[in-house]
Amino acid sequence: MQRQMWSSGINEAGKMALLAWEKETGIELVQINGQRYYGGPPPGWVGGPPPVGTEVYIARLPQDVYENTLIPLFESVGKLYEFRLMLTFSGLNRGFAYARYASWQCARSAIATFHRFQLREGCAIVVCWSTQKRELLMNGLAASVSQQELEARLQEVTEGICSVTLYASPRQRQAKLAVLKYRSHKTAAQAKKVLMEERAGTPEHGVLEASPEDTPVHHQVCPGEPQWVAAVLVPGGDPGLPRVHQWLHLGLARQAGPE
Repeated sequence: MQRQMWSSGINEAGKMALLAWEKETGIELVQINGQRYYGGPPPGWVGGPPPVGTEVYIARLPQDVYENTLIPLFESVGKLYEFRLMLTFSGLNRGFAYARYASWQCARSAIATFHRFQLREGCAIVVCWSTQKRELLMNGLAASVSQQELEARLQEVTEGICSVTLYASPRQRQAKLAVLKYRSHKTAAQAKKVLMEERAGTPEHGVLEASPEDTPVHHQVCPGEPQWVAAVLVPGGDPGLPRVHQWLHLGLARQAGPE
């Protein structure tokens, strides 16, 4: 209850401005799992979704800025198909968003126009291509873990996994590294979220838990931005420690976006 009261009192002016903008424009925003969506498709859209490579990643946003500022700004350079803003429990934004455009040319124009754009004095935002990451890297697995055992476990707690490939770990002796391939960027991101939120596991299989000191800033490839993310507790690890205390690094493997 205290957290709810604390959350409701944050940035009330910004939230009221957003509600007024929604009412005035008739735009409908839908919030699902920490993301607030516009479009996908937007009103009046004809035909199927735009091709791959039309989404841009927006970072270093002031946390009290919302769609009433961001959507008109990014739509000024081209037709938006979808806009997604990442949110905290308190209702502030998490500092980053995604804008998917109707065409590659519009996305390119958004990057050219808004990368290092001064959204406020002293606040230059980052805008770059959004990369389609479909793989997770899991390092530090016990040497005894099998591909079948790990794949079965991941199928229990995540959706959309296509394959699991094991390699000798380049960082640790007597350990393995797994490359987990998922059906899409969306399913890979959801799997990462599930693993980090302790939503699976029994004591004999380990407990899935995020490492507080390694919480990710974001998951895109932009110049000067961090790329490795968090750690989770999973089966395996150092055989000299209890299974439920094995930290394994989890990261989204990079795939290049359009040049």
